[in-house]
Amino acid sequence: MNKIAIIGPHHQEGWDVLKKINFDVFEITNLSKNNLIKELIDVEGIALRTTKLDEEILSKCSKLKIVARHGVGYDSVDVNYLNQKKIALAITGTSNAVSVAEHVMTMFLNLAKKIAPDLGVAMIDFNDIIADTLSKGIIDQVTKWGFEIENYDEVINKIQKLVSVEAKKQISG
Repeated sequence: MNKIAIIGPHHQEGWDVLKKINFDVFEITNLSKNNLIKELIDVEGIALRTTKLDEEILSKCSKLKIVARHGVGYDSVDVNYLNQKKIALAITGTSNAVSVAEHVMTMFLNLAKKIAPDLGVAMIDFNDIIADTLSKGIIDQVTKWGFEIENYDEVINKIQKLVSVEAKKQISG
């Protein structure tokens, strides 16, 4: 029977799928490095959200076949180690792309209409977020609204400057 560790909270539907196919599934709530090493020693699969899995932890997982990240990034997992050991890494790819696009569009409208943003949100540095998420999907949506994008890099630079200036204004009052 395949032993799968679920690190941190996951949706019930995911649990149900794994149990339905008779996997031995268990949850790890103590995220200390020592506990992770102890709990993961004989698992074949790991599902996690943001918990850091470095080489020290992964090297103790002698039966590990796959790490599944519940999200799009993989910077919390030692990808080099996984590649060396030919252990698969699964991410959810574009699963939240629409939500990210909607959020960015809301920010655009907020700035365009000079609606005061939530100060907690204004204090976050959105430069990287916007630059990373102004993808083809967002540009497609913007063009549907009648906007024209002439120079992608120029648009990103302008957005970064505008967001930074507006955020600083909001924070300083």
